[in-house]
Amino acid sequence: MAVTIKDLAREAGVSVFTVSCALNGLQGVSIQTRARILELAKNKGYTRNSAAAALKTGKKNRIGLVLSGYGDGLPSELELIAEFEENCFRRNCESRVERFIFFNDGLLPTLFQDSQMAGIVLCGYFGPQTMKRIMESGMPFVQVNEPNESAAIFPDHAENVAKLVNHLLRTGRKRIAYLDGEENRFIITTEGRRGFFDTLKTHGISADPSLIYVNSFGRNFQEDLELATEKLFLNRPNPADAVICQTPGYATALILHLLKQGIKVPEQVVVTCRLCSLHYATSHYPQMTVCALDYERLLRETFELLSTLIKGKQPDNPVRKMECSLLVRET
Repeated sequence: MAVTIKDLAREAGVSVFTVSCALNGLQGVSIQTRARILELAKNKGYTRNSAAAALKTGKKNRIGLVLSGYGDGLPSELELIAEFEENCFRRNCESRVERFIFFNDGLLPTLFQDSQMAGIVLCGYFGPQTMKRIMESGMPFVQVNEPNESAAIFPDHAENVAKLVNHLLRTGRKRIAYLDGEENRFIITTEGRRGFFDTLKTHGISADPSLIYVNSFGRNFQEDLELATEKLFLNRPNPADAVICQTPGYATALILHLLKQGIKVPEQVVVTCRLCSLHYATSHYPQMTVCALDYERLLRETFELLSTLIKGKQPDNPVRKMECSLLVRET
């Protein structure tokens, strides 16, 4: 039986995420751990080229992953890549990964032009013109993290935020701030904000506009976070006592800014994250409450749906919302 990434992780006593980083030469793994994993992979006969023989027959045996965004290598992105490669390995398929900048609307990702590609997983937001070209290509695909009218599996963003709001209110936090991304460009922003306002309204609380901070958080990321810290927590008579951040990157940077200002986290301000990977949540946020997306389950369901499409069958439920677990930390 072929050795998988999970087999290596189990024997090395590390996570699948760590093994994937080591095998792919990515950061986040010590030199000693990387060397130990590579030696173990060699001794166990692990290979990423197990599909080579099948490819020589001319059969379509490639599954692609197209990541839309800035390609910043966040742990959640790396965990998704690791699970994608694991699923390809188990199905004896070659994996290909492409990065696509979402503002190049109208361009078709190059993987859709590969004649040996059986199907493709899309991750993130793609503009309307690009999505039109993707659907016209006829290539089977499933989109994760963003919905579409064809085939998609994505988190319930409104429900994620509702869980965090309810948790913060139960713990006695009254002034909950919201740190969000670009205005109305992505479903993650519009749905998340809807969950925030609707949940406060359910509790009879009027949302304070001064506690909502929306920004692109682009090239001037640090300056944007300083402005957010200034607006939400400093030099005001009624500062926020909790904040919901859109991404782990926002949360990490915000915590550092708060600590520099002498604000205790989580005693004075509770920082939560609305969508995070299980691995990142448990290893980087031991003191923080998060809504964690199970990437193993996400990719497993994605491949099941993609396999159905590749076979030319119409799935019963091609567009699905995934519930995320609320990981509550007491300290």
